[in-house]
Amino acid sequence: MIEESETFGGSWSYKAQYFSGNGFRHHFVDEGSSDPGETFVLLHGEATWGYISRAFIPRLSELDVRDVTLVMQDWGGPIGTNFALRHPDRIKRIFYIDSFPRVGIPAGIDMTVLAQQGATPWAEFFTSEAFDPVMSHLGRSILSILKLVGFVNHDVINDEWIRAYASPFPTPESCKGAKAFPLNTMNPVSFAYFEAAMKTPGAVEALATKPAMSVMGEEDRTLPPLLAEGMLREVWPDAPFVKLPGVGHFAQEDAPGTLVAMIEQFVRSR
Repeated sequence: MIEESETFGGSWSYKAQYFSGNGFRHHFVDEGSSDPGETFVLLHGEATWGYISRAFIPRLSELDVRDVTLVMQDWGGPIGTNFALRHPDRIKRIFYIDSFPRVGIPAGIDMTVLAQQGATPWAEFFTSEAFDPVMSHLGRSILSILKLVGFVNHDVINDEWIRAYASPFPTPESCKGAKAFPLNTMNPVSFAYFEAAMKTPGAVEALATKPAMSVMGEEDRTLPPLLAEGMLREVWPDAPFVKLPGVGHFAQEDAPGTLVAMIEQFVRSR
């Protein structure tokens, strides 16, 4: 549990907000004007939390734009896309960061080429015997996991930075969610859940009218680019898919300035 007054050496200055629903108390932050031109919803993945977006929040809060733009990284992609498929009227734009719209294999993927590319380092890890003991102690192993997944910008690492990412995982019990997420990529129940949203009459067609863009770090070690781009093309055949050199899976840490500029340009041009 992270104390509400915690700032991690002044690097996290946002007031904690909470929403209670589905049996859980959910933490979020709400920044910007009380009458904003547009709402940006930033969805992170695992094993991170809102801290990964700390460089984005001040810049995006200043844009005078309208409606909801989903900015989604890692598991934020399939979670946010599922919501968007069910509520397309609430969404104006979609921006993926080292992410994907859903779990499963999209139509049109050359399985021979995909097999030749082999398993990613992350896939090899979460199907290995080392996965459970290492992921059960993220309070100690978080930096190793971030590097395994693909983290490049070591200049940002200091004691407060490590403490910020380790703090959500003080006990093995607190690591259960982070352990469960990767295994859902192989879970037929997860496939069915996302397929149901995709098959909702008119849902994909409605979502396809929204501008979308995806960026992926070339040093990302979680998902083959062929698969990530294939999932994007299922809904948006002509959407930009941009690879960032020298950037890993956590592009918000590796290239925050570049990402914010890309989001700003994306919003202003669409």
